[in-house]
Parts: sequence; C-alpha cells; structure tokens
Amino acid sequence: MNTRTTFSITAKLAEMENKILDETGLSRAAYHRKAIQKYLDQENPSINERLLIRQKSNPEYVRKPVVEPVYLSLEDREALEKIAKNYKTSIGTVFLEAMLEYTVLQAELLGLS
Repeated sequence: MNTRTTFSITAKLAEMENKILDETGLSRAAYHRKAIQKYLDQENPSINERLLIRQKSNPEYVRKPVVEPVYLSLEDREALEKIAKNYKTSIGTVFLEAMLEYTVLQAELLGLS
C-alpha cells in the first residue's frame, strides 16, 4: 500500500520534472516510482555532499522551496530510510538525490538539458 507524503525539492528540479512529464505523458506518481527504483537499483547509492549541508547560511546550501507530493510504498520508504540513516540525513534528502539523478538522465535522453 502506498502512503502520501511530501518532500521539498528545488525549483529548477520541479521545472525540469514538469517538462519531462509533459514530454513523456507519465504521471507524477509513476515518475517518482521510476526515480526511486533507479536510485535503489544502484549497488552503492550515494548523496551529493551539497545536499547534506544543513546550515542555511552556508553558501553551498541547496534551497528547496517547492513542496512535492509523493506516494511511497512501504518497501521504498524503508529502503530510503536505511540510506538516510547511513548518511545521517532525512529521507527527503535521499528522495531529492534520487529525483536529481533520474531527472538529469531523462532530460539528457529527451534532449531537454
């Protein structure tokens, strides 16, 4: 069963995600599932160091002003939480990394980058 939650993402990521959804006709939920699955399928999923910065005063801090509704399966939530624990961060940061990686890949494949 999927549960609804929200995560914060960057404005540019939201903009590119919308372009990709328009281009492909995928639903937002399907896009999120694919992004998470692609990320979890990696042998050693990692997180960009900039996403781990918590001090908003740090010039390298990544601002995430867009709230993204997400439907997560229990299995995906547990897998993302395990990675978050390993990096001492939040599940939202792990979701953001998964979305960034997948969106960059899709944008390149579709010639949108």
